[in-house]
Amino acid sequence: MKTTLLAIALVAWVCAVRGEDEEAVKEPEFFYYNSVTKESVWDKPAEMGHISTEEEHKGATFYVVDGVSQWEKPHEWDWEVHNDKESGKDFYHNRHSGESTWELPASMAWGEYKTSENKDP
Repeated sequence: MKTTLLAIALVAWVCAVRGEDEEAVKEPEFFYYNSVTKESVWDKPAEMGHISTEEEHKGATFYVVDGVSQWEKPHEWDWEVHNDKESGKDFYHNRHSGESTWELPASMAWGEYKTSENKDP
């Protein structure tokens, strides 16, 4: 109960500082969950990349690393899915490091979920 009251008070204070109406503060439309690390976040994880809206590169994915935008996926996130024909199972290979694993790499385990999916229509 104390946590809920504290959260409500914090939203009211932030709205007052910003000069916003509390009812105008909207719940984010999406959240992100990593099935390997079990981490949930509101902001899109860097490993997922961002989609360019600039006309010249519209629809292309870019990545932000240490505040710098780049088109190439960082090597530590650059995993590919392959299928082992003998077992029929998928495995993951990082072509830069040469590492292969049967376990899903954490950088590939992010999913985007709508916050309203579990609410009544």
